[in-house]
Amino acid sequence: MIKIKLIAVTAVFISSTLIAAPTTYVIEPIKKNIVQFTSEAPVKKIIGTTNQIVGELILDPNDLSKPVTAWFEVDATSINTKNKIRNGHMRKNHLHTDKYPKIRFDLKSLEGLSGKFPADEKIKFTANGDFHLHGVTKSIKPKISATYLAAENTFEVIAKFQVPLDDYEIPLPQFLVLKVANVHEIKVKFRATPK
Repeated sequence: MIKIKLIAVTAVFISSTLIAAPTTYVIEPIKKNIVQFTSEAPVKKIIGTTNQIVGELILDPNDLSKPVTAWFEVDATSINTKNKIRNGHMRKNHLHTDKYPKIRFDLKSLEGLSGKFPADEKIKFTANGDFHLHGVTKSIKPKISATYLAAENTFEVIAKFQVPLDDYEIPLPQFLVLKVANVHEIKVKFRATPK
């Protein structure tokens, strides 16, 4: 009887330890995931999109006092503005994707989030991290809107921030007579599922 009780206690301890451990959630290039830039121009907006995003989010939703790490990487060669000539011009003359094929974000810390991540509720907070683009790294503070879907153990995340092209030494695009703004609005939307 003692042996059976000991086994039961051990099983409960191991189970609680596993539950308490941080979980790795993966971001994969699926249709629902999207990275989008919007550039204002005098005549029309230019919008570029891709779903070629990969990354990881590592955290314990029940205890945010533990370290939270995250990163995502985007294939710059896959960004599509729905115009073949413009796409080629953007990749060759501005993003220089032959030399800088990836765009990356590395999380450093979170602001406005502590304790336990609320289940099935949209939460807004700020992320601090390093954004790597065109061979240049800058600290940025994306505004985050995230929902933890407890039943699926999945996160739905939307991040928004601005990218001034001159900060990253990107030549300002001028497509024919269409001059675009220096500051681009960036939106990153993804689902992160358990690895």
